[in-house]
Amino acid sequence: MQVSLRLKEPILSRLNSLSKKSGHSKTFLIIQAITEHLSDLETIYLTQERLEAIKSGEVKTISWKEVQKKNGIL
Repeated sequence: MQVSLRLKEPILSRLNSLSKKSGHSKTFLIIQAITEHLSDLETIYLTQERLEAIKSGEVKTISWKEVQKKNGIL
């Protein structure tokens, strides 16, 4: 799949500089950045979904003490 994007000047300058310093192509650096940060974004969105489920009462939570009791820690 091919994607095109427009980068604003501060980001483009940084990308060009890093490309020259590292010897990697801009495409390589962009793919690397997306790959590394995609997991972070997935975690953020999943966390937001779970928080909404908790707030709406769809998901029940238990206290830390209850967890300890259920697992024989207390």
